[in-house]
Amino acid sequence: SPILNPILSLILKYISEEREKLKLKKAFSSYVSAEIVNIISDNESELALQGEKRELTVLFSDIRNFTTYSEQSNPHEIISFLNTYLTSMTDVIFKFSGTVDKFMGDGIMVIFGAPVNHTDHATKACFTALSMISELDHINSGRMNEAPVKIGIGINTGIMTVGNIGSDKKFDYTVIGDSVNLGARLESLNKNLNTNIIVSEFTRKQVSEEFFLFRELGRVKVKGKAQDVLIHELMNYRKNENQYSEYLSEYNTALALYKAHDFRAAIKKFEAARQLRENDVISNKYLELCKECLINQDTYTETIYTA
Repeated sequence: SPILNPILSLILKYISEEREKLKLKKAFSSYVSAEIVNIISDNESELALQGEKRELTVLFSDIRNFTTYSEQSNPHEIISFLNTYLTSMTDVIFKFSGTVDKFMGDGIMVIFGAPVNHTDHATKACFTALSMISELDHINSGRMNEAPVKIGIGINTGIMTVGNIGSDKKFDYTVIGDSVNLGARLESLNKNLNTNIIVSEFTRKQVSEEFFLFRELGRVKVKGKAQDVLIHELMNYRKNENQYSEYLSEYNTALALYKAHDFRAAIKKFEAARQLRENDVISNKYLELCKECLINQDTYTETIYTA
C-alpha cells in the first residue's frame, strides 16, 4: 500500500542504522570504555574511521626486563600475571578516556583524542601515566616475596594519521606517523635514564603546571630527524611537590648554570643533586659534560642522548 511504503522505508532505515551501531560497538568494545562506545555509536559521522590527520597524544608503556622475568617463571605464572597487569592498566586507561590501540606482549599502546575527539588529550595521557604507576605499586604490594615489577612510559603529542588500517578480513583502529614513533622511542629511553615517565616538549607545552611536576632532562637526537627534541620527566602530581623540592632546587639550578656555561658551579650543584636521588643518571651525564667543557668549551651540547 502507498501509505505503508514510507513507514516500511523508515523501519528498514532504523534497522540498518541499529545494525551499524551494533557493528561499531562490537568493533570498539575492546578498545575503549563502555561510555565511549556509546558516544561512538551515537556520533558515527564525527569519527575518523576512514583515515585522517589529526593532532593526538600517544602513550607507550613496557615492563622493564620482562624477558628475564619470563625466563624465570612458568607459563601459567606469566599469563596469570600479564592478565592481571593488563586488566588493571586497561581500567586506568579507560578511566581517562584512552583508546587501547594494542597490546604487544607486555607492552601497551594507547591513543588519546580519537576516535572521540578530546582537546585535552595530552593532559589525559599524563594523568593516565601517573595513575598507571600508582596502580603498579598496588600490584607489586600483592606480589609477596617477588621482585617488584617496573614499567617505563613514553608520551608524545603531534600530528598522526588515524583510522581503520588492515585487510578486509581484519583491521585495527590505530595511528601511524613520526609522532607515534617518537612516543615509542621515548618509552625505551626510560631504561637508560632511570626514569618512569618521559614526555616530549610537544606534550609538555599542552599541559598545565597546575596538575603536574616535571623535570627537564635535555635534548635527544631522534634518528632520521634534523631537529633534536627536548624531553621532560613527568615526576608526580604538582600537589606532591614538597617531596621533590630539595632535589629539584639543586638540579634546576645546576642545569641553569650549565646552560650559562658556568661549569664549575654547575658541577657542585649536580653533585649535590645526585646525593638526593638514587642512581641519578641525568645528573651524572651532565657532570661528564661539564668536565668535558672545562677542557674544551667547544664540546658544549644540550643533546644528551639518541632516541
